[in-house]
Amino acid sequence: LLDLFGFESFAKNDIEQLLINLANEALQDMYCKQVLIAESLLYKSEGLRVEEITFVSNSPCVDLLVREVVPLLDEQSQLASGTDKRFLTNLYKAHKQNPYLLLPHAKVRQECFCIRHYAEDVLYTIGNFTQKNDNSIPKDLMNTFLQSKVPLLVSIIGEVSEARAKQEKQKKKAVTVAGEFAKSMSALTTELGRSQCSYIRCVKPNAMMKARVFDQQYVVTQLRCLGLLQTCEVLKV
Repeated sequence: LLDLFGFESFAKNDIEQLLINLANEALQDMYCKQVLIAESLLYKSEGLRVEEITFVSNSPCVDLLVREVVPLLDEQSQLASGTDKRFLTNLYKAHKQNPYLLLPHAKVRQECFCIRHYAEDVLYTIGNFTQKNDNSIPKDLMNTFLQSKVPLLVSIIGEVSEARAKQEKQKKKAVTVAGEFAKSMSALTTELGRSQCSYIRCVKPNAMMKARVFDQQYVVTQLRCLGLLQTCEVLKV
């Protein structure tokens, strides 16, 4: 059973929303491949006539996020002089022709970028991306922990401090939040690809989180975005 992450789109979206929506894209892509494509190929191999099921592939958006957006963000996060502004400039410079990277309004273009997700277009606001992407513990905080009277805490932080010193000596790139998240998602989708999954899809009755309120249009939009209408067409055979 696979519990999919909840897609997020707020008035202001930060790196947390970017990573959550990356997980959504990757898992939705896996769902389409395992259910829609695999079932259609199975029917054809058994000589059953089925109509072609059309759906929007998530792979181009996943590729943009994993292979382009995350590496560019990591690059700036690992530089002492790296900034969100340079990350945004490099992103537009390298991928302005990508149909899944949309140009926002000119008034906010210097501080935002927009990704065309399967559920909806999401505007992300820079400013804290490189800072939040730093996965290391500040040295001042580590030194404070090392002065603790709790032996277990001193032992844990000591190991972290030694690992960091070894990493700096070998001139290895620092581990980032986005980079590790992307690796984890890749490992998860690889494992799912080798598994036989059963999916439980959750649908929100309304966007206001209110009880006993059923927004028909809101629900239908979710069903379409999740590929559930196409799934019904495939499985009814």
